[in-house]
Amino acid sequence: SGFAAFGLASSDEDALRTTDGVQRRMVRYHVPDAMATDVTLTDILPANMVVDAASIGSTGQWRSPNVVWTASNVGYDGLQANVALQPTTGGTWPVSDGTTAQLTDGWGTTQTVTFPIPTVEVIGPTPTAVPPTATPVPATATATARPPRSLFLPVAFVGRCKMEPVALDIALVIDISSSMAAPDASADPNAIAAGSSKLRTAQNAAEAIVRALRDGDRVFVTAFDAEVHRTADWTADRASAVAAIESLSTGHGSRIDLGLDAGRAAFEAAGAGTSRALVVLTDGVASGTTRDAVLAAAEATRATGADLFVFGVGTDGDPVLLQAIADGPDRVRQAGRDEATSFLEGLFARTQTVCD
Repeated sequence: SGFAAFGLASSDEDALRTTDGVQRRMVRYHVPDAMATDVTLTDILPANMVVDAASIGSTGQWRSPNVVWTASNVGYDGLQANVALQPTTGGTWPVSDGTTAQLTDGWGTTQTVTFPIPTVEVIGPTPTAVPPTATPVPATATATARPPRSLFLPVAFVGRCKMEPVALDIALVIDISSSMAAPDASADPNAIAAGSSKLRTAQNAAEAIVRALRDGDRVFVTAFDAEVHRTADWTADRASAVAAIESLSTGHGSRIDLGLDAGRAAFEAAGAGTSRALVVLTDGVASGTTRDAVLAAAEATRATGADLFVFGVGTDGDPVLLQAIADGPDRVRQAGRDEATSFLEGLFARTQTVCD
């Protein structure tokens, strides 16, 4: 049957039936204490490079033609291996015939890592003209040219790279149309403050998102009814963002397209270098606009590099429209505190490579 595989799980906790459950389970695993153990780093030197054995350091050995470094435990600050080389010929040359590391990673898996090989450009000096001397030269003397001396200048750099979290810019676009004043009739047990107004449910979900942000993350808050109400510009001050959300009250009209346009403009003004997400909190009851206008505004926002999510409030909206805004049902959530936390876990897991 469809659940026969669950009999193979070591416990009920390991039997996960939804992608959200898998994601929440994955983020609970801890990073290993060490990045790697039993590391052997081998650098094969080219024939046209002379090694300075004294430059290798205490963790390495010169075993011609190889330089070998060993380490029993490597932390997350990495392993630094140095060697000074002197090229013997001019031109552009690789500084190694191959650099590999044999290691056991923090999860106990044996791995072989092959490193990229930089090159050096070896430049010889330009011959210097010999100035004339005041000594008379006999007519029978033959001038002898001074041969130029070779001078080789090696240039090489190998940096270290590491993975770092990506800062998050998140735009909250909140529906304050008149329909949001109605009671929240959602039957979802995870909905926040079920039975209160739909606006209150949206406010509570938005505030849960803001409070969960990390240092360095920023939030933009805007609201829409028949027009856009820009409530809080980009800020890392979570308290001021929560206060802006608390200040909202319902109006008339529901121009979801204008709310999306406001989020797009905010991302265009924010600059690059961050992960981006836009969250629409709405009951999905649009008025004063068309379906095509809403989808065009969503596509223009998506073109800024932002991921679009929809947090639905209540049960009387247009689920097909909301899924189209968010690029599918997996990005449409019920506006509850647990869903807000799960939604952020995926965004917080994003990393970028930073090199020295």
